[in-house]
Amino acid sequence: MSPLNAALAFALAALLSYVLTLGQSRLAVRFGFLDVPDARRKHEGLRPRLGGPGLLIAFCTAALLAGYGWNSKFAVLLAAACALVGIGAIDDKRVPRFHELPASVQLLAQLGAAGLAILGGIYIVDVRDPTAPAPFGGVLHLPLWAAVIATLFWIAGMINTVNLLDGMDGLAGGVAAIAAAVLGLVSLRLGQTDVAILCFALAGAACGFLPHNLSRSHTFMGTSGAWFLGFMLAALSIVGGAKLATALLVVGVPVLDVALLILLRSLRHQPFWQGDRSHLFHRLLDVGLSPGATLLLYCSISAVFGLFAFVFTSNSSIGLGLKIYGLVGLVLVMALLLGMLTRRGTTR
Repeated sequence: MSPLNAALAFALAALLSYVLTLGQSRLAVRFGFLDVPDARRKHEGLRPRLGGPGLLIAFCTAALLAGYGWNSKFAVLLAAACALVGIGAIDDKRVPRFHELPASVQLLAQLGAAGLAILGGIYIVDVRDPTAPAPFGGVLHLPLWAAVIATLFWIAGMINTVNLLDGMDGLAGGVAAIAAAVLGLVSLRLGQTDVAILCFALAGAACGFLPHNLSRSHTFMGTSGAWFLGFMLAALSIVGGAKLATALLVVGVPVLDVALLILLRSLRHQPFWQGDRSHLFHRLLDVGLSPGATLLLYCSISAVFGLFAFVFTSNSSIGLGLKIYGLVGLVLVMALLLGMLTRRGTTR
């Protein structure tokens, strides 16, 4: 297979996702998969929220048509993704009665999908050893118990990170598309063309959904769509290796946002899983930044740090130290944004 197969996967997935979302949105309206406005969701009127099935079908079909060969790991990925999309769709069914799955049920579903991936051989085998001589060479091979814990944490964390981003039009799809494309480019650089096909199929599916989900969107991704994208990003960053730091760099700002909110809510003895308008993109909107500018800011940061990760990726451990410096840079960017928000908030 050649890089052209990866390009074909992207184009097919984008086209299929765009077309499928049209029909999917009509079905969502008919059967009550609708988003209801509230204090946190400030859109006008009921909007369809069922993105998962179309994204899943577009991804799978495009990958196979582009030449990806069916194998056991692909079957496991699809089985876990189908389970997440199905359970997420239950959460998306909000009309005629509002039914939001309890946080404990959602977490169990995410851990169950992660467990299925682990049983299928998709788990974090080793990590780079930052204590090794410069430039951070060496590998730490994880014992099975540590690999299982790390994988469960990684997959559930990525799912919830993308789910968080679905709080604003175009944000989850845009960041996920950038992350998947960067993972695809890294896979091509490492000679993993088959993995690149999956990554670009995922990026294409996210891009095909975006026109329906931009400002004043016609449809929302919902839990099913966000869970699917988050799970696939987490799994594809594991498959082939050398991509965990890359994925973390691309989605670093929302990850840091979630971590900070969990810390602050824990210190205030508040349930950290409850949704509100305290996330970074909500605060950017509340101090006057337009939705388009906020989306551009998030996507620009993701793209810049994704490009940084791509440039310093190779088959050796060289570049890991620079990626760690990139993560430090993300922390500084986050601190700068929060400082600016604090100043603007006090002057309003």
